[in-house]
Amino acid sequence: MKKTVKYQNNFNLVSLSSLTETENNLLMTIVAQLQYQGTNRVVLEDLEVAKLIAPTYHMTRKQIIDMEISLWDKISEFKIEAGDRYSSDGGYTRFNFLSSYRREDGNHFSVSVAEEFVPLFNDYLRQNGFTFFQLREYLSLSGTYCKQLYRSLKQWRQVGRYFVTIADFRKIYGVPDSYQTKELTRRVIDPAVNYLAEHIPEFSSLTWMYAKTITAGFEPVPIGRGRAAKPNYVYFQWTPEIVEADAKEREIKKMLDKTLGKDSLVQKFVTYDGESPDQIRERKIKEYRKPALERQLEKAKQEADQSLDFRKDSGEE
Repeated sequence: MKKTVKYQNNFNLVSLSSLTETENNLLMTIVAQLQYQGTNRVVLEDLEVAKLIAPTYHMTRKQIIDMEISLWDKISEFKIEAGDRYSSDGGYTRFNFLSSYRREDGNHFSVSVAEEFVPLFNDYLRQNGFTFFQLREYLSLSGTYCKQLYRSLKQWRQVGRYFVTIADFRKIYGVPDSYQTKELTRRVIDPAVNYLAEHIPEFSSLTWMYAKTITAGFEPVPIGRGRAAKPNYVYFQWTPEIVEADAKEREIKKMLDKTLGKDSLVQKFVTYDGESPDQIRERKIKEYRKPALERQLEKAKQEADQSLDFRKDSGEE
């Protein structure tokens, strides 16, 4: 069974608030298995899935099947959007991402992806447009709000900032309309942030605040004080994930700028063994960047899917 969940970022805008925590876990377990499958049916074993998503609770066969059917009924109501609904150029589409659920036998079920939504799980080369995380880490999280925030933060893991309007936050996270700002803070945001900061090392520095607006430089503007101070955004910040190659490139650029001179008019015309300072910078960066990129790629492959193989039979444990 595949161990990494990966999908296009727009899936993070789909509210999963109608799902129970166990159904949420089941959905992400299914999503993890849909990678690289196109429209092929993916078969899963009931008992294996149940042990993964609810390891401390013994589920009967009837409970497992009822949960699968309940999940299917709920996600059938999900509507994924593509394009601008108000565009005069057309192209706007709404569709469900799974085409069908089927019982294969007494112990297995299968699902398949709708043809229009195949890129969601298959266009791996567009990594910048993807959210990915370890399935077991996600399953270990407690609370649906916490799980949704985790997914959102993972999308922006290399940025270290995530902000959303209060209206969109309520919609995506399924916050009851009756929750005023105090309840939103106490029941939704604080518990989710505190849990992630305590249990997920990547988000140990996670903080948040309400903001009146967001500047062009993506900085939050505080809401001020008084009854008239109404928040319009929720703003989260943490230490971003540093891509090794990018960090090394910045280090080398800084070193070479100091050694060779950066803006000196003379340096623009001086050569060292036939190379200009700019050529030396480029060559050195490539020399340092290649092994760093190779390590980064190897790490990504391992994290992406330890069980993935490219055998013709597509056999999986």
